[in-house]
Amino acid sequence: MASELQRRASSPEHSVFVSANAGTGKTKVLIERVLRLLLRGEVPDTILCVTFTNAAAAEIKARLQKRLADWAVIAPDDLIKDIADMTGQVPSQDTLYVARRLFAKVIDNDSGPRIETTHSFSQSLLSRFPIEAGLPPHFQLLTEGRANQLLRAS
Repeated sequence: MASELQRRASSPEHSVFVSANAGTGKTKVLIERVLRLLLRGEVPDTILCVTFTNAAAAEIKARLQKRLADWAVIAPDDLIKDIADMTGQVPSQDTLYVARRLFAKVIDNDSGPRIETTHSFSQSLLSRFPIEAGLPPHFQLLTEGRANQLLRAS
């Protein structure tokens, strides 16, 4: 069950910065924020989550997909309880209708919600706007293996 602070942090109505120790529910809050955005009709590929590690990004994706898959098939009373716990409000019939269909909507949308690491997000920005970043167009990133080759050759 979400605490009142977690509910406020997951609300799309507020701009928030969450900083907390490991195991305190940051991932849960982020997932619930994404769910609440989707419930209110945001297009999946307009949502971007940025985290630090590939493991964290994979965990977020897996937990988000599991929650959406559960919503598609759980008993109506369980769905009502889950959404009410997350939002602090009993969901409308329209909200329940949307919730049931979100799994298919997200699975059918290959590009969203996007869950990336800070590195992959930065790399995508540099690739899209190399000139603005002071890089030559069509630049290539130096891989660790190639860097080692160059070091050995010098």
